[in-house]
Amino acid sequence: MASNQLLCTVKLIPSNNHFIRLPNTFLASLAINISGIPVVQILLAENTSKSYFCSVGGSTTLTKEQVVEVGPSVGLENNASVLVQKPEESNVGLAVKVVVSPASLEDWQILQLNQRKVERSVLDQVRIVQPGQKLRINIDQIPLVLDVKTVEPQRVAVVLQQMTEFIIDIPDEFVNNNSFDVIDSFQEFEKKPAESKKDDDEKRLQEPPSLLSKLWRPISAIFETEVSEDFFIKENFRKEFRNLPFKGSFRVHMYESDLPYTCIIQRPADGQDNHSSFIAQLTQIPISPPSDGTSEVENEKIFVKIKVLDDQKYLKDRIYLSETLLKWKGIPLASQVFIQSIQYQEKYVENI
Repeated sequence: MASNQLLCTVKLIPSNNHFIRLPNTFLASLAINISGIPVVQILLAENTSKSYFCSVGGSTTLTKEQVVEVGPSVGLENNASVLVQKPEESNVGLAVKVVVSPASLEDWQILQLNQRKVERSVLDQVRIVQPGQKLRINIDQIPLVLDVKTVEPQRVAVVLQQMTEFIIDIPDEFVNNNSFDVIDSFQEFEKKPAESKKDDDEKRLQEPPSLLSKLWRPISAIFETEVSEDFFIKENFRKEFRNLPFKGSFRVHMYESDLPYTCIIQRPADGQDNHSSFIAQLTQIPISPPSDGTSEVENEKIFVKIKVLDDQKYLKDRIYLSETLLKWKGIPLASQVFIQSIQYQEKYVENI
């Protein structure tokens, strides 16, 4: 076997990243250095046409054995026989641009909720990618799969850097999907800094219709007279808020739903509440005091839409959350949460 090639056994280790570990004694002869990143090529021993380009993140714990340690995200099976070899330098470039796409609708929904974290998570967990790769990363322990569509320069693989342009290409069928509820537009408002009315007007002219707008549009067909979309959206948006405050603690149950941020509670026994739904903040209990001693609490406030139902299958003092929301936010079943209705403010309409 050539000196720049090594037959190894794969050992899976607990890791969320794509870095591998090799015996120190072989690292110098098997890796090329691209902008300070050691890169190797891995071939399946039984099918050498299938190859993986990986960055080396350290030496193996078993320094005398021909073992390559990898995390599950790389895609290799435990105890598989692989050839680790030195790549041709002409096959590997320094990434200028990488275009990726969510692998599924669920991945697209995760992307929408974590747009600002995606690029940082990729750089923290991956250093080299190749076209056609299923890129598996984790965002706050939430698994996300991205398809690597194209890379520039056009190489077999490219090494990511801080200056790499990272573009997310969203398939049309995902953009037009309305599986997210009205609450998504409201959450986005809470995260945005205040902007002048002029800036908002200019943005509205440039941006496509909001998800909230697309959600309400089919419902407008029930009106016999023509109603402007803007009026209809604002009037219905106001109805999502309670006039009287509501607060209470509930034990968490799970139910199946395609609307991640829609939760269900049973209508109070007094029957005085005639709201069928309302927007609220949900916080996990116990509320953790901050480590720095300030008055703010560290628990994340989650904006949700609460549906109030008469159905007896939903138990008193229980709140039913979608499986997706439970996973995304790490809320345990049978734990307690506190919900508090949000009072309507006219400025919320400006975000629609």
